[in-house]
Amino acid sequence: MSKIFYPFFLVFPLILGLTSCNVTADQSNLSELDDAAIEKLSKQDTIKVDVLTGDQMKFNLNEIDVWAGQVVELTLHHQGTMSKQEMGHNLVIIDNKEKTSDFAREASQEMLNDYVPKDGKGMIAHTEMIGGGQKSTVIFNAPAKGDYDFICSFPGHFQTMSGIFRVK
Repeated sequence: MSKIFYPFFLVFPLILGLTSCNVTADQSNLSELDDAAIEKLSKQDTIKVDVLTGDQMKFNLNEIDVWAGQVVELTLHHQGTMSKQEMGHNLVIIDNKEKTSDFAREASQEMLNDYVPKDGKGMIAHTEMIGGGQKSTVIFNAPAKGDYDFICSFPGHFQTMSGIFRVK
């Protein structure tokens, strides 16, 4: 055996063993893992969630699933052409102790603060209010297990722009 390949031959199994231990939820075959292993992987990863909207009053998603404590990177993309003043959208995750309709009514009074309460009362997280062609990202830790409503807080939008932010 050549001296050049001998060290590689000894080191290759070690390299292979180390890299095979670096498994993430995206790289593994989840069907071969048990529920506890999937939950452990999911809690370790940052989850990226992209939500699309446009000049119609709707989100492309009505459910978002994450794990308690998981880092969530949520991006709202406004694919329309109308301005923020005409057809602005945001995504607000509301604390499950709040009544969604009450929150939306109170938020509609906050025009100077892009229709979100200045004190953050009742919110888990929110994107900025955006218009056509814009996007906004918010990064936060998922709250405790439970179901949380998410809405667009632009006046009159929450009735058709809503969904469930489910924390497992």
